[in-house]
Amino acid sequence: MELSNPTLVIAENGHEDLFHGTDDYPCVLYWCNPNRTRVDWHWHDSVEFVYVREGTLVYAAGHRRFVLEAGDCAFANSGILHAEFAHEGTDALESDFVVCAHMLYGSTESVLYQRYFKELLEDRTFEGCAIRAHGASWEQNVASCIRRARTAQADEEPFFEATVREMLTRACLLVWEHRHDDGSEPQASPIELERVRAMVDYIHQHFAEKVEVEQLAREAHVSVRECQREFARVIGESPSAYLLGHRLARAADMLENTDASVASIAMRCGFSSQSYFGRQFRARFGHTALDHRRLARARAD
Repeated sequence: MELSNPTLVIAENGHEDLFHGTDDYPCVLYWCNPNRTRVDWHWHDSVEFVYVREGTLVYAAGHRRFVLEAGDCAFANSGILHAEFAHEGTDALESDFVVCAHMLYGSTESVLYQRYFKELLEDRTFEGCAIRAHGASWEQNVASCIRRARTAQADEEPFFEATVREMLTRACLLVWEHRHDDGSEPQASPIELERVRAMVDYIHQHFAEKVEVEQLAREAHVSVRECQREFARVIGESPSAYLLGHRLARAADMLENTDASVASIAMRCGFSSQSYFGRQFRARFGHTALDHRRLARARAD
């Protein structure tokens, strides 16, 4: 699909971290359907706003999980592990703004950075928050800012860059002001989150190889038992279950975007046999790998 706006990306493959705008405009707007593809756990130095256009989805930031309905938004802080999931198999259409914070505050010498953004970005106890369309007045204001920014960028309105910057700056300042309004305490410490991030990073880099929990524990400098406990506490599943899900997501991406054979994809994604890959793929997606390729190409036509 050809797009006139290079900052607007159709994120069909779920790999949101492939592209985050350009050096002169470090902001990108993604369109996703988490029920179609898995938006896996990842992180970046940018901040992120999600806006649910239709349906229901689950948004995770750090240890926190939010069920978002149409019109709701969510925020993920810089450097925080986050992911998106379909809610009980339902379809959801959502837009993600991923923006480098320095586009909003300018210089680290600016009053915006010194008074607000520095505290927000360095607050490791604040992973993110849900922003309800019919919540408190500040939440409604944030949702309005995100909708306005989304329309400006998607339609390439005149001076849309300035509009997006203004709207996202307002949204970040409101989040900063109300970031601890729900009174919740983090269930995972910043150190635990950093260790889990190291484990996830290792899986992402070595998913095609044999990955042992002992190696993950060494990467995080913890015992095997602590590795498994912390991973499940933050991610919500065991390291082996996450590894399988990530391998299947990468396989789905290859099926959609390459002409490689199913056998080749299975091997490149770390599966011991094509038959085992086929069973796991059908269990996860509800159809065969070849059907997945056909469906993806039919949608693209």
